Amino acid sequence: MDQLDHQKVRVLALAKQLIVSGRQRYICFALVEAAGEDFYLRYAADQMRFYIRRELGKYAYLHSWIENNRPEYALAPGYDPQLARVQWIDWMINQLSEGA
Repeated sequence: MDQLDHQKVRVLALAKQLIVSGRQRYICFALVEAAGEDFYLRYAADQMRFYIRRELGKYAYLHSWIENNRPEYALAPGYDPQLARVQWIDWMINQLSEGA
């Protein structure tokens, strides 16, 4: 894993903490707050925000993407959009850590 990937993992982990704590609701906003004024974290956060926007396509939020592309999850009993965000962050961290 290169230095940029390390910074991406770091900023994702910080963003996850903000979401879990309830300080932020959405991943991209959490990434901005997590990066703060640190140049390297801001760059990593920007890279992750670009990746997220590309993956979501025309949808502004993960929940909207799930509703339209995986409605069976959105309609499932116990579906929690916040948990889905945390799970996606965990998946992104794992992908970066594995070098995928």
